[in-house]
Amino acid sequence: YSKTPLRCCVNDATDMHAALQRMNFESRLLVNPDFHALMQATRAFVASLHPGDIGFFYFAGHGAEAAVRQAGVCTSSNWLIARDMPDHRDDLPQFAIDAHN
Repeated sequence: YSKTPLRCCVNDATDMHAALQRMNFESRLLVNPDFHALMQATRAFVASLHPGDIGFFYFAGHGAEAAVRQAGVCTSSNWLIARDMPDHRDDLPQFAIDAHN
């Protein structure tokens, strides 16, 4: 995170990844991704799930609950923010994943 670095998130994510692997779960670690990489990894994760699978998505990093205007409609959601944070909350859809969708 270029504007407000987080100290423990990489350690938290690395520890969770290692714990899942020790228990023989498939796990993919993604550290400090930009928005494009975060979206690609999220889509690949969702696409890898099959009926009956149980998926676990762990995010250690900046998040925000914010109302954002999209297509003229203001909606509130929780956002998982990639490496580069936007200057204004209405720009969140270009930098973050809507945790509700």
